[in-house]
Amino acid sequence: MNPTAKTFAASLFAAAFISMCTVVSAQVTVTETSSTGSGTITTYSPGQTLVVNQESGSPTSYTVTKQTMFVDEAGQPVEAAHITSGAPITVNYIREGDRMVASRVIVKKTVTTTGGPVATQTTRTTTTTSGAGTISEFSPGQTIVLRSTSGPLTYATSSSTVYVDETGAPVAVEKIATGVPVTVHYVQEGDRMVANRVVVTRTVTTPSRPLTKDEREELKEQREEARERRKEAREEAKERLEDLKDD
Repeated sequence: MNPTAKTFAASLFAAAFISMCTVVSAQVTVTETSSTGSGTITTYSPGQTLVVNQESGSPTSYTVTKQTMFVDEAGQPVEAAHITSGAPITVNYIREGDRMVASRVIVKKTVTTTGGPVATQTTRTTTTTSGAGTISEFSPGQTIVLRSTSGPLTYATSSSTVYVDETGAPVAVEKIATGVPVTVHYVQEGDRMVANRVVVTRTVTTPSRPLTKDEREELKEQREEARERRKEAREEAKERLEDLKDD
């Protein structure tokens, strides 16, 4: 084969691999069980733990992170000075293994009673849905719009929306721009899709020159890894839905 024919064949092969890398919009439904515990604060270590005295009298420890929100009963942010021992609270949390990770802490008005704090334990189920695609518009703290085969998908964002990469490491908002592939985890609130977590997918840059054998192998592995992640997400969602039906 002459050099010109070889170059043309290599270009066709590279174009085929580039087309394989096109981001495909996907919709995966994942159900998470969020629990609520109420009582009074025993110990509070900002960014670490929150110990609550429950009705049984035994303390319950929750893990506190940078994403944990502290608000009053009206939903307004609460200053750290008001989060003290003896304050009545309600903790919304999600179980992660043996840990109970607090996502939202509602600090209540102090009410004096003779019977002491009343603790309740309720369980509610919320549906978190994931949409994947590339960003077409992004306004931090307001909206993020993704390209989709059925049209643009608009999600509401807020100061509590978390941005991370595929490993779970935080991503600076400044690095999120149009054209970036992402997966948006959101909750449906009326007519709005409210994003609570945005996973920024690593962008693969394909050179204009013909791909080398090693580059082709790496590109193939990345596509296989992406397919495996989507497959695992679908299987996990299916298992959780089956568990809910059994309950």
